[in-house]
Amino acid sequence: MKTSSFWIFLSPDSLAVNLIHYDPAGMYQPQGKTLLNFPQEDFSKAEKLPNPNCGIFGEFATAVKDLNSAVAFWQGLGFEAKSVNQEPYPWAILSDGINILGLHQTKDFDYPAITYFAPDMSERVKRLKESGIDLFSERKGEGGSKRNFILTTPEGQKIFLFSF
Repeated sequence: MKTSSFWIFLSPDSLAVNLIHYDPAGMYQPQGKTLLNFPQEDFSKAEKLPNPNCGIFGEFATAVKDLNSAVAFWQGLGFEAKSVNQEPYPWAILSDGINILGLHQTKDFDYPAITYFAPDMSERVKRLKESGIDLFSERKGEGGSKRNFILTTPEGQKIFLFSF
């Protein structure tokens, strides 16, 4: 009989973290392209983005109260800060080599969100709406010129669909 164990605890900003002991037999590292390993010269080539509907996975975004404390917490779990920024508010991108976290010290949102990017996001959202997915709201992009969207799944999960 296989046994497993797991631990669940909260980050300083109340995000649930699960640590799971598993039997590595049959497990494999996920393959695929994210902003960590996608060639920068292909960012503007919409047809090369891995997800035909959403674009390319960018980050699991979450709001934090204090960026420095949040970065220190996640570094303690083995994440490396890939970038730390102060504009338009304090935010950072961290990764453990597979996962990408976006930590945002902002009042713009207060929930976790899966984030995708594409240069043709307006067209992608139009196609998604035509296919029957209609739980979108629009969010102003940088300088107001880019069109960004928030999709809310039937379960309430937020998905940011951002133009770049």
